[in-house]
Amino acid sequence: MNIKESIMRFLKSFFLVVIIPLIAAGQINDEFKKVGSTGFAFLEIPASARLASLGEAGITLHNLGAESMFINPGLLGFTDRRHTVYFSMAEWLVDTQHQSFAYALNLGNVGVVGLSVTYLDMGTMQGTRFADPENPGSYILTEKFSADAFAAGITFARRMTSEFSFGGTIKYVQERIHDYSADNVIYDVGILYFTGFRSLRVGGSVQNFGVETAFIGDSFKMPITFRLGLAMEALGTYDSPNRLTVIAENVHPSNNDVRYHFGLEYTWMDMFMLRGGYKVNYDEEGFTGGLGISYTGITIDVSYTEFGRLGSVVRFSLGARL
Repeated sequence: MNIKESIMRFLKSFFLVVIIPLIAAGQINDEFKKVGSTGFAFLEIPASARLASLGEAGITLHNLGAESMFINPGLLGFTDRRHTVYFSMAEWLVDTQHQSFAYALNLGNVGVVGLSVTYLDMGTMQGTRFADPENPGSYILTEKFSADAFAAGITFARRMTSEFSFGGTIKYVQERIHDYSADNVIYDVGILYFTGFRSLRVGGSVQNFGVETAFIGDSFKMPITFRLGLAMEALGTYDSPNRLTVIAENVHPSNNDVRYHFGLEYTWMDMFMLRGGYKVNYDEEGFTGGLGISYTGITIDVSYTEFGRLGSVVRFSLGARL
């Protein structure tokens, strides 16, 4: 099978497994009509230091382990260890804190199951109210209040053949500010396919698919994101101790224009990783970078993302494979 036939086979699988069911649900055309029209924006924050350092290009990295649940649940089917655990944290923008946790259990021929949690702590804020309804410039201080958001998901993935894997996640999401909250149940689906041409693999995922929800009487849509990507080693193969992996993705969010993510990862002796990435068609984001070290099943990653006028974010993560 040549490369063209392999890619066409993948695209056929992606449309059969992912796209056609969504069209049947009658959602896709609606979701791309408006820019900046969705809620639950915290779901778009990268939950992995490795992925953040690669410009968020990672839906084709088959060796992500438990952290794959945050970008493409189909990758989880390629997990080769019985247990994989992942934890990540970052001081996010405007004094918020973002954490993520994931655990995956490999059940052999049955498949792989996983649990993932993401949490955004927006801190404590000072409440105010108008002192005089006829004078908008006058106000008095009231009690302080907090705001946060979280998502908890259950994932199942299965490696159907040595080249193909699929997976899906069902997530409960909630945002809360003071005494008000909004919640919903949403879904992620994804697949990965090894083409047979050198180490080229192609992948696709749909994240945050769900119906509208409401907050204080106003309805809003979910931040659905469609991704198509590929990865291949420019040096070595995907299982070589020394390798250079090149990654590219097309990203179509329902609340913005099409974007492009590119990443490079150099691995030396299966122990040290140097990473870089670039994101196209963003207002503030651009270059990303990071480092990783892996030894006896323990991996530590750190990433740096520049947000221009908004500052920068450093994310740390810890993973274990047992």
